[in-house]
Amino acid sequence: MFIENKKIESCSIFFIYLFLLSILLITIQDTTAQPQPDFVYQFCLGDNYTTGSTFQANLNRLFPSSIQNRYYNATNGQSPDTVYGSLQCRGDIQQDECQSCVDFAIQDFNKTGRCPNYKQAIIWYEKCMLRYSNDYYFSTMQEKPRVYNWNLGNVSNPNQFNPILGNLMEDLAAEAGSNNFAIGDRNITNFSKVYGLVQCTADISSGSCNRCLVGAISEIPSCCDGKIGGRVIKPSCNFRYELYPFFESTVTPSPPPPLSSPTPPSSTNAPVPNANRNNSSKLTISIVVPLVVAVLFSIAFGFFCFGRKRTQRKKYDYVDDETPVTAESLQFNFSTISAATDKFSEANKLGEGGFGSVYKGTLPDGRDIAVKRLSKYSGQGDLEFKNEVTLVAKLQHRNLVNLVGFSLASEEKLLIYEFMPNASLDQFLFDPTKCTQLDWERRHKIIAGVARGLVYLHEESRLKIIHRDLKASNILLDMDMNPKIADFGMARLFVHDQTQERTSKIVGTGYMAPEYIMHGHFSVKSDVFSFGVLILEILCGQKNSSFYQSDVSQDLLSYVWRHWNDGSAIEILDPTLKDTYSRNEVVRCIHVALLCVQENIADRPTMPTVIQMLNSYSATDPALPLAPAFFIGSTVNMEPQSNLGYSEEQGSSKNESVISEVGAGSVNELDWGRRYRIIGGIARGLVYLHEESRLKIIHRDLKASNILLDMDMNPKIANFGMARLFVHDQTHERTSKIVGTGYMAPEYIMHGHFSVKSDVFSFGVLILEILSGQKNNSFHQSDIAQDLLSCVWRHWNNGSYIEILDPTLKDTFSRNEAMRCIHVALLCVQEGVADRPTMPTVVQCSIVTLPPIPSEEQGSSKNESVTSDAATHSVNEVTITELDPR
Repeated sequence: MFIENKKIESCSIFFIYLFLLSILLITIQDTTAQPQPDFVYQFCLGDNYTTGSTFQANLNRLFPSSIQNRYYNATNGQSPDTVYGSLQCRGDIQQDECQSCVDFAIQDFNKTGRCPNYKQAIIWYEKCMLRYSNDYYFSTMQEKPRVYNWNLGNVSNPNQFNPILGNLMEDLAAEAGSNNFAIGDRNITNFSKVYGLVQCTADISSGSCNRCLVGAISEIPSCCDGKIGGRVIKPSCNFRYELYPFFESTVTPSPPPPLSSPTPPSSTNAPVPNANRNNSSKLTISIVVPLVVAVLFSIAFGFFCFGRKRTQRKKYDYVDDETPVTAESLQFNFSTISAATDKFSEANKLGEGGFGSVYKGTLPDGRDIAVKRLSKYSGQGDLEFKNEVTLVAKLQHRNLVNLVGFSLASEEKLLIYEFMPNASLDQFLFDPTKCTQLDWERRHKIIAGVARGLVYLHEESRLKIIHRDLKASNILLDMDMNPKIADFGMARLFVHDQTQERTSKIVGTGYMAPEYIMHGHFSVKSDVFSFGVLILEILCGQKNSSFYQSDVSQDLLSYVWRHWNDGSAIEILDPTLKDTYSRNEVVRCIHVALLCVQENIADRPTMPTVIQMLNSYSATDPALPLAPAFFIGSTVNMEPQSNLGYSEEQGSSKNESVISEVGAGSVNELDWGRRYRIIGGIARGLVYLHEESRLKIIHRDLKASNILLDMDMNPKIANFGMARLFVHDQTHERTSKIVGTGYMAPEYIMHGHFSVKSDVFSFGVLILEILSGQKNNSFHQSDIAQDLLSCVWRHWNNGSYIEILDPTLKDTFSRNEAMRCIHVALLCVQEGVADRPTMPTVVQCSIVTLPPIPSEEQGSSKNESVTSDAATHSVNEVTITELDPR
C-alpha cells in the first residue's frame, strides 16, 4: 500500500510540473510568436513539369511577398508555360493574420516540396489556401476534386442534431451569397451549440457560390453523418461545423482585386506601432523564461525518463477526437520506412502480395510493421492506392487490419500496416503441420470474427464498403489468432441506399460470385458469396482449387453439396479436428455457408442475418439451401462481357475493330461476304499462332475489339499483351493469375488452365457475335435468353438457327455458309476441352465437311458452360498472395 501511494504521489508531482511547463510554453507562444498555420490537405493534379523548366521559373515568380487583401490572383509567363495562381484567406481573420498564413503557405510550399513537379496544385491550410495551375480557372466554379474531414466523436442524439445542423448550414449558404462567406451558430440544448462556417473563393459569382455550397452541404450524410464535427472542401467552396467556436470574428472579406497581376509590393517596411515596447518585452521574456524553463525541465526530466518508454508506446494508440482523420496525417517519409525495412532487404521480405512485395520493418519507436511495397507494374495505380489508404484509415474495428500509414515518393507507393505475427490464415489452414494449431474453437472464432468485420463494412461503417477480394490470404491473424480482414485495394464504396453496381473490369483474386464474373455486377451479396467459400475452406482445410480433376469432385462447393444431400456433411471436416468439434456448430456453419454460395443473389442472406444464424438456429429459422453456384448441373452460364470498344492500342487501324462496325451504325458495310471473310481470316490467323509459328502462341484475349480491319476490311488479330508462348509438345498450362477481358473458356476461369482450346472457345463466341451483330452480354436479364450461347443453342435445337442472323443481312447470305458457321461455333464453345476442334480442323470444317451435330448436353444452358470477359486477375479458387509469418 505504501509503494502504491508513493507511485501516485510521484505521478502527481510529475503532472504538476508538466502542467506548469505547458502553461509557460503557451504563454511564450502567445507572447512572442504567431501560431503556425495547420496544414489540412492537398491535391496534386495534372501533368508534370521538368525541373529547371520555364514553367518552374514562372511558378517561382508567381506569388508575391505580401498581399493587400484576403484574396489574390495572378498570371505569369507566356503560353505554353503560363501559370495561374491564387491565394485566399478565411473571411473571419484579420489582415495581419492572413498575411502570416500566406507567408507560411508560400514558405511551406517551397521548402517541403508539396506537389513536386505537378503543374496543378491546391493546398489548404487552416486559415488560407494556395492554388496554381497551367489551366485558366479564375471565375470558374469547380466542385471536384473534394475531400472530407470529420471528427471521430459521435453526437449523442443524431435525430435532434441533424435537423439543427442542416438548418444552420442552409442559412449560412444563403447568407454567403452577398460576400461568399458566412459564419453562425445554433443552439442544440440550453448548454450546447453547433458552430458553422461556409466560404467560397472570391472569384466566383454569388450564384455559383450558392450552388457550390448547397452541393457540398448535401454531402454531409456521406461525409460526417452523426459526427460532432466535419468539413467538406472543394476547389471553389468549403464548409465546416464543430461543437466549439473555431472561427474568430465576423470580419467582412474584402472584394477581390481585378484578375490581373498586381503591382509588385513595396520593398520598404511599414512602421510598426509600439515596436520598441514590444521589443523590450520580448527581450525581458527571452532572458527570464529560459531560466524558469530550465529549472522546471530539470526536475521533470527524471520523471519523464522513468516513464518515457511506456509513454512512447501508448501515445500511438491514442486517437484525438478533436483532430479530423486525413490521409495526410498518416504519411511517413520514404527514408524512414526504407531504414525500417533495412532498405527492403530480402531478409525482411515476408512474401509476394497481389500488387507487390511485403516486408517486415521496425519503426524508430520500436513498433513492428508490415510494409506493402506496391509494384510499379502491378496495375495498382494511384486510384487503387488512394482507395486503400482512404478506406483503411477511416475504418476502426477489431476485425479489420489497422493501417499505420503510407508513403509516397516518386513512383514508390508504400502501405504500412500493423505487423501480424501469425501472418495470414492460408499459412495455417493449408499447411499440413500448422493446421493442427487451428482447433475447432479457433476456427469457429475466426469465422465469427470475419463475419463481424463484414457486418461493419456493409452496415456499420460510415459508407457501405464492398471488399471484392475476400480470401484466406487476406485474413490476417494477430498474436491471439484473432482474424483481421486486410487488403482493401479492390474495395468499392457504396452509399447506404445503393444496392449494387456494375463494372466492366473484373478485379480481385478472391472467391468471386457468379454475377460478378458473368456480368460485372457486385454488391454486398458478392462478399457474402466469398464468405461462404471461405467458411467451407476453414471447415475442410482444403483450397477450393484442390479438387480440380480429382476423383472426389470438380470443386469444393460440389463436394460439400453432395455430402449435405447424403446426410454426411460432417465428413467434410478437416481430419485434424477429430472429435474436438461441436456437431451443432459444424452443421450450422455448413448450412450457413451453403446459403451464402447460392447462385441466386436474393437467396443469399445478408451478413447481419449470417451473424444471427451462426449464433442460433432458432433466431432465424433458415431455409434449406439449394444447389450452390458452379455446382455440376446447375444453370450458371457466364457470358463474355468485355468492354468491346475501341482502345488506344487499336488506333492504327483505319476501320477500327469488328464491333465498332457491327455496333456503331455502320452495319451495312458488313455484308455477308465481308463477315464470312472476316471469320475465315481470323481462323487462319489462329492456325498460324497455334501451329505454324516457330513457337505455339495462345492469345488468351480474343474478342471483337481485338480484331482490327485494314482498308479492305481484312481482319488482323491484335493486342498480344496477354499472350503466352508454348513449346510445340506442350498441350496446356496453368496460371494463378487470370488475365484478359475476352471470351474466356470455363477451364480458364474456374481453374486457371489454358491451352489452344481456350482460344478455340473464344473464337466460337466471336463467330456468333459476327453472325448475330449482338454482344454476348447484351442478353443479360432479357426475356430471350441469359446469353448469346443459350439463344443460339435453342434456335439450333428448334431448327430456326437462321433467325439468329443480323436482320440487316436479310436475304443476302448463303444459307449453307451460315449454317456451317453456326455449327462450327457451337462445336468451339463445348464445355469439354476434348470436344472442341483444333483451329486447323475448324478451317477444314468451314471449307470442306460438316462435323457431327453438337449434343444438347454440350451446348445447352443446362450445363455449366462458363465464359467471361472480365476477370482481370483471378477467380474463385485461384489465390496469389503468399506471405511468410509476419
